[in-house]
Amino acid sequence: MEPGQYEDAIQSFDRALAINPGLKEAQANRAAAEQILKQYDRSEAADWTLLFGKTNPV
Repeated sequence: MEPGQYEDAIQSFDRALAINPGLKEAQANRAAAEQILKQYDRSEAADWTLLFGKTNPV
């Protein structure tokens, strides 16, 4: 999956949880998607640092 797809998935889980806050699977899947997205962001920042000696200015 691409990072944008994880963001879309998180929004979908948020909508499901707004309707039914007790959905354990939606809670777990949202947390997993958020963790993967954070890991991707850290990896991308590390790549920029390795290549250019600084993080992406964007």
